[in-house]
Amino acid sequence: MNAPLCGNTLRDVYCSNRAILNLACSPTPINDIYGLSMSWSLTTSVFLIIAFSYFRILHVTVKLGRSDSRVRSKTIQTCTPHLVVYVLYQIASVVIILSFRFPSLSQNIKKFFSILVFIVSPAINPIIYGLVSKELRASIIKHFTNLQARQKRIRAV
Repeated sequence: MNAPLCGNTLRDVYCSNRAILNLACSPTPINDIYGLSMSWSLTTSVFLIIAFSYFRILHVTVKLGRSDSRVRSKTIQTCTPHLVVYVLYQIASVVIILSFRFPSLSQNIKKFFSILVFIVSPAINPIIYGLVSKELRASIIKHFTNLQARQKRIRAV
């Protein structure tokens, strides 16, 4: 839709189709419906794929976990961080989508959830996986221990 714009300043942390449509001089109901339906379809599709994957993982874990408790432990250790990050991402995404429908919502809240989606979720994912992995955690501790020892030697000189 070619709608004339009545403004040129985006108030969001990032540029999105909805933010641009908010600058339109006239209402854009067709774009609103299209955008919401596409967001819903994509989110639902991704959720179904993830749910199917976790169902399969759970099924295999239950089968193999009867004889080996390490399988259950490893599954929980691997899947939990992903689920935590996914849930955080989905909550923030829903808040962002809904915030465009409620203009009275504070700009700071909108910015916070935008940062949560685009910065915190991707940044926290490797941190969570790193803390859960014994080998990676040991490597990080060793690195910081060596770094601390080097700093002490430099100060002593």
